[in-house]
Amino acid sequence: MRIKWYIWVLIALGVILLPFGGFLLFPLIKMKLSKKPVQTGSDAVRGQRNKNPFNLRVSLNAWRGKITENKQDEEFEEFENYLYGLRAGLINIRTHIGRGKNTLTLLMNTLSPKHENPTNNFIQFICDSSGLGANEVFVFDKETAFKIAVPIVKFESDYKLTQSEFKEVWELL
Repeated sequence: MRIKWYIWVLIALGVILLPFGGFLLFPLIKMKLSKKPVQTGSDAVRGQRNKNPFNLRVSLNAWRGKITENKQDEEFEEFENYLYGLRAGLINIRTHIGRGKNTLTLLMNTLSPKHENPTNNFIQFICDSSGLGANEVFVFDKETAFKIAVPIVKFESDYKLTQSEFKEVWELL
């Protein structure tokens, strides 16, 4: 098979221009490739397997419905059912908002640090879904909690939180 002449020209231009323009293009390419609106793979499966849609890490908190015996996952909390996992996640969010993490930027930099997740993409995903601004100050109320919980559990564990399920969890708070 013969390679067309214009393919050779493109290859030659790439070899010549890459050292000069590569350092400008690489951050753009990296940013485009790193955008992922929803977690996939083991973390998404893990959140569902553990009935922990917020992917809360193991802690000393005595969450209602927390599995403590015969745990399968040493890093993340496990719950008896999704309602308890959702409840724990909402309580965690409420606690952090009460401590002054009352913007999506402050909250998500605490809950989902850059060494664990693409935090900026995560914040943008929540903003796009909730209609809240990244640095907009908010309070923990039923409406706002639902607006931010839906995209967080979608991103963390590909969990689809319904409004009726949220209402049931809200009553457990």
